[in-house]
Amino acid sequence: MMRYAQEALARLMAIFRKRTLDLELDEELSAHLDLLTHRNVQRGLSPEEAHRQAVLQMGGLTATKVLHREARGLPRAEAVTRAFSQAWRSWRSAKSIALLATFALAVGIGSATAIYTVVNGVMLKPLGYRDGHRFVALCESDRIDTERCGDLSYRDAEEYQQRTTTFDAFGWFRESGKNLMHGVEPLHVKGVAVTIPLVHQFGVAPSLGRWFDDDSGAVISHALWRRLGADPAIVGQGLTLDGRAYAVAGVMPASFHLPVTGQTAAADRVDVWTPLDIAERDGCCYLVYARRKPGVSVAAVTADVTRVAAALVAENPKRRLTSTARVRDLHETVIERVRPTLLLLFAAAALLFLIACASAAGLLLSRSVARARETAMRVALGASRGQLAMQYVAEGLLIALPAAAIGIALSLVVTPAVVSLAGDYLPRPDDIHVDWRVLGFALGAAAVAGILSSLAPLRQAARTTPAAALGDGVRVSAGRQSRRASRSLVIAEVALAFGLLTVSAALIVHVRHLAHASPGFDADNLLTFILSVPGTIAFDPDQRIPNQKRLVAAIGAIPGVDAVAFANQLPLTGWGRVTSIHPEGAPDADAAHRTSRLMAVSPGYFDVMRIPLHRGRLLTDLDARPGDVPVVLNEAAARRYWGERDAVGAHGTFDDRQGPRFQVVGIVGNVKNEGMDVPTSPEVYVLVFPYPVESMYVVVRSTRPVASLAPDIRQAVRRVDAAQPVHAVATMREIIQGTMTLERAVSFLATFFASAALLMAMLGVYGVIAYAVRQRSMEIGMRMILGASGQDVLTLVLGDGLRLAAYGMVAGGVVAIVGVFVLGRVFDAVASGTTPFIYSTAIVAVLAVVASLAPALRAAVKSPLVVLREGS
Repeated sequence: MMRYAQEALARLMAIFRKRTLDLELDEELSAHLDLLTHRNVQRGLSPEEAHRQAVLQMGGLTATKVLHREARGLPRAEAVTRAFSQAWRSWRSAKSIALLATFALAVGIGSATAIYTVVNGVMLKPLGYRDGHRFVALCESDRIDTERCGDLSYRDAEEYQQRTTTFDAFGWFRESGKNLMHGVEPLHVKGVAVTIPLVHQFGVAPSLGRWFDDDSGAVISHALWRRLGADPAIVGQGLTLDGRAYAVAGVMPASFHLPVTGQTAAADRVDVWTPLDIAERDGCCYLVYARRKPGVSVAAVTADVTRVAAALVAENPKRRLTSTARVRDLHETVIERVRPTLLLLFAAAALLFLIACASAAGLLLSRSVARARETAMRVALGASRGQLAMQYVAEGLLIALPAAAIGIALSLVVTPAVVSLAGDYLPRPDDIHVDWRVLGFALGAAAVAGILSSLAPLRQAARTTPAAALGDGVRVSAGRQSRRASRSLVIAEVALAFGLLTVSAALIVHVRHLAHASPGFDADNLLTFILSVPGTIAFDPDQRIPNQKRLVAAIGAIPGVDAVAFANQLPLTGWGRVTSIHPEGAPDADAAHRTSRLMAVSPGYFDVMRIPLHRGRLLTDLDARPGDVPVVLNEAAARRYWGERDAVGAHGTFDDRQGPRFQVVGIVGNVKNEGMDVPTSPEVYVLVFPYPVESMYVVVRSTRPVASLAPDIRQAVRRVDAAQPVHAVATMREIIQGTMTLERAVSFLATFFASAALLMAMLGVYGVIAYAVRQRSMEIGMRMILGASGQDVLTLVLGDGLRLAAYGMVAGGVVAIVGVFVLGRVFDAVASGTTPFIYSTAIVAVLAVVASLAPALRAAVKSPLVVLREGS
């Protein structure tokens, strides 16, 4: 071991004593050569012959020096250093090609790095909790409808906490809007009431203050703290939430989320956390987070929870026999909705990266033709394939590393644009930033790009034989090989660009279809906003109903307001209550077939929204009477439960056969309540007044501009309740546009990728055609002398460009078909047919003609003698 260490140290020190050791070696070799020469002279040889024989006896001075240097230093490191030094000198004489190749790689690396930054922040980073990888979400499920994942009741959450044995942390919480008073103006905030032990298990301390230990404290978010003035002394100050006084116990860091955004609407950031009130133990809609014990798998936890669920069903005859519970890894739950979209974007960025590598490889390949004789001479002088590979890879890396730096700078611009476009749909947007993982990815992408871009010129160099270096045809041979390789690279570029373009065209068709689809109601002149009703009022009908009627009357009295109504949710928001329908006299169906959306609306809601009545009548104030619940169905519900029969007048029950009985009084048209791209599900409308509603989604029909109407609405609401804030004011058209934000963002990015890919592919077509015209100058001149016209030459060259594009589109057809299929699965896109393929084919064909036009015109307008002289 000591001997190896000494040898390694001696080799390392030899690097710093290179000049001294070379002088010593020269002196030693000179002395030894003189000695051998003297001996040869004593044997009777002439001085010249004696010297020649001495050199032969030593095996050659140069070879001896090389062997000695390899034995004393770090030959591999020195070889790499020499390769990069030679590559630098080589690029200094070809700056234009180096800049073009660097630009192409920068676009590819920058795009891939930007999307990876989002993927890293959303999908790869662990949750910001202590032992976040062990946290799971627990929800109610069904053995038949296995995809169902509903909230738990307070009592069920308690039972699971007491009976399970595989968790070391367990807690539950409930989300609700809160009306906050901290000053003069009321504010609406998103609140979460959470069990006290759970918040201490997350391992995330407030940046100011501490977590609460009793029911008198509240912890606020960093955003709300800034909204309230960013006072460092806010800890201990009082604030009022829904009429109840709390003391500010702490302020959380900006990166903290509970619940983790992505499991619920990512746009709804929680502003305040309060202790869960024991008085709410009979409520429902609780989310449960638990942490697996160390070494316990998700499968073991699932078995434990399923065991408890079966015991609860056996102990309670009123429970559904199919009722069970479901355990889901919390990180996977957060990213499951956005994962397909991000992977689709990452695949598009990867295709652009490959196109950039092919474009850079084409530039390096064209440059290698000019160096064909140099390369051939190096091979003839003994350069091995390993040495050639090191040289070409070094040249590729020297353009890839600056491209990575430019790409990182580009990603710093693109990433915020992606977050701003789709931030409401991205979980944990605060975690999306450039870190060491992103820098490592960019450097890794640069290394891959450098190697890939050097493969084509390296392959050509490896096929150059030493004998070719002595002939005049080395450049001709290299040029012929280069043409074939360049055409192959350009065809690959066109194929990948065609696939990207087709996917982006399919996205545009999908977005246009959504924009022109009917939501099922008249969205024009419709203003919406939300009024959050405190729990003390929402669950007390003696206070809630008069309060709701006073608010509607006050808003309806505003000049210019034609009609006003409210519901428990707005169309297109994608959430709401769920119930099951059991028509009387019909056999039981599976659980999934019984599930329907429950919409609680005020009288006049259908008139305000202008939802058409197809049969029967609408709901009125008189329907709030005891007895069977009057309901209105949409066409989807009537068709599912009653088929071809007329459902008006029919009866049924909610939840199960023993549930509340209802009577159908009317059928209305289908409304897109879950999104423009989601098929309408069965929906049941009931009168809102008998039901507790904590959020009143108010709809106002008026032709007045929003800027003048909104202040009047706030004043009218304040006259009824001074502590009631008006929030989420928006027109229905804005809401419709907002539902398409993700599709628009992905469409924008896909179009950007496709445009960049097309640009590089068309530059490749231009380069290949221009080079081919120069190489075929003699042939073109002979054609013109034999009678070919300029138009014939133009057609010949343009046809060559179109053939390249056609080959690329045929090869890219598979990529396009797979991409459109995946797109349909990710976004539930309607079948776009052949339209994207037709548009993409036309665009690529036109651009191929444009790219080939300049060299074609140059060849067509020259005289045959000039063409022949250039080709000679």
